[in-house]
Amino acid sequence: YFAITLIPLLFAYLAAKERGIGRRALHLLIPLAMIATYQGYMWVTYGQNPFGEVAAYALESRASTGTGLALKLKIGLLFLGGSFFSALFYALLLWSRRTLAIASGAFGLTALFVANSDAIGLLTLRDADGVRWSVVAQVVLSLACAVQVFALAAVDLERRRDASAVLLSLWLVGVFVFAAFINWTLNARVLLPALPAVAILIARRIADHTRDRTTQDPATED
Repeated sequence: YFAITLIPLLFAYLAAKERGIGRRALHLLIPLAMIATYQGYMWVTYGQNPFGEVAAYALESRASTGTGLALKLKIGLLFLGGSFFSALFYALLLWSRRTLAIASGAFGLTALFVANSDAIGLLTLRDADGVRWSVVAQVVLSLACAVQVFALAAVDLERRRDASAVLLSLWLVGVFVFAAFINWTLNARVLLPALPAVAILIARRIADHTRDRTTQDPATED
């Protein structure tokens, strides 16, 4: 079912690449026809609507939890950052010292804000002994990693403004929205389809940042 999302993703990519809806977008009618055929076969043979039932189950499961959009966003960011935590180790290769200093200050303040909270969903931040600083540290680092991942997509889109940047941004955002707000449950496995996009964004940013530093300091060319 997740693979079906490739259809709108590829449609957006072709639209961005060709500056409009070209003839190549007509190829996407083939998988749509296959999906329609499968849907029709299941309905005629078994009286079942597979795609509709999957969507209904996911939406009903999420609605039954009573979780608001703000909390879903927080938990989604924590899962995203935790799932791709290794991306944080590339920070020195991705950003300037000034950017890292500003980010460090911002997340230091975030740590104080988080420490004043009792819990995030089912994750308790305080117990009988006071603030659980180890948990607060994990929360802040996960949020920092999630913010960095989205920052990579935003910077790449702003810098290149081409079809590949649009594809990577929609790829990442689409997986996150599906995992955090639509799918019946949230876990690392649901976020894994975004891993190739994150890896490509990291590689592109490292290349750009290295090139920028080389341009600013010609002596490094040696």
